[in-house]
Amino acid sequence: MALVAPDVGEAKMLEIIVNKTAQANLVIHLYTNNHDPTDNSISSNFTEVTGISGYSPLTLTGASWTVSTVSNVTTAQYAAQQFNMLDPVTCYGYYMTGPAGSLMWAEKFAGGPFVLPVGGGTIEITPKVTLD
Repeated sequence: MALVAPDVGEAKMLEIIVNKTAQANLVIHLYTNNHDPTDNSISSNFTEVTGISGYSPLTLTGASWTVSTVSNVTTAQYAAQQFNMLDPVTCYGYYMTGPAGSLMWAEKFAGGPFVLPVGGGTIEITPKVTLD
């Protein structure tokens, strides 16, 4: 499934662009419920991984994003992020939060869900946003 910026995320992004809301580092979270992100999604639609050894949301610092424009398409990309979990868990996708924990965007895993067995495993995500 493609990345979805729900209405609440779009509003927050515009507030940041016009300096109504201060910028903040983004935080990436994994979710365990079978939710398809939509324009109407809100934070409470996503059930974050809990009780799994080794899991914690990851903070993405602003200075570490790479932004480039090729053939009039601009992309912001962050280095691959690994979630190394030690217990079994089923993850359907990830979501990003921004200032004050506001939902910015979400993406359900293509080919998911990813089911980590007893003993756990790794889920790797390369955060990327493209504007055309």
